Parts: sequence; C-alpha cells; structure tokens
Amino acid sequence: MIAARKAPMSFVYGKGKHFFPIYSVFAKDKETNQSNPDSALAIFKRNKVTHILLASLRIDPTKNTGDIINTLHNIAAPIAQKYPEKLRLVKTIGETEEASLYEIRY
Repeated sequence: MIAARKAPMSFVYGKGKHFFPIYSVFAKDKETNQSNPDSALAIFKRNKVTHILLASLRIDPTKNTGDIINTLHNIAAPIAQKYPEKLRLVKTIGETEEASLYEIRY
C-alpha cells in the first residue's frame, strides 16, 4: 500500500497497486503544523502502508510557480528527522517537478 496525496489519480497510473489516500496532515502538532512522527508511523503501520509517494503537485495546476501541495511532506519530514533510517529512497523521477518513492522500514 502506497500513501499518496492524489490516490485516485495515482491508481490510474499505478498498474493495479493500492493507494492509501492522504488529504490532510494527520496527528498534527499545533506548533509545527506537521505530524507527530510516532503517531504517523503507527497510522501507516495500522493501515499496512509500505511506501510514501512524495510528489511535487502544483498549487496552481496551470503554471509552475514553485509552490507545491506539501501535505505528505509535512508527514514524512518529521519521520525522517526523528528516524532517518525509517525512510529509504527507492526512486526519484522528474527534474523540476520531481516525485520520489520512499519505502517505510518499520
């Protein structure tokens, strides 16, 4: 199961893979607006999420302003900061608007 911000769109291109939709930052710390890393990992594990897809999705889909929807970044960053060994980069594609797939190592 792959955590993705746009799960329905990912499913179209995912060749039958299953996606776990992320629509907002969960287990949010009020001070940082990012997820608590332990709570986020517990939610992912409970839902059998094995990977995270961090994509550079434009806030304005009509032009590349450099501003992206950072929902999943605000969940993954605290995990990577507290537990750098928990996220392993599998593959990155794209240059100016890259997408990266990370394996979660529980």
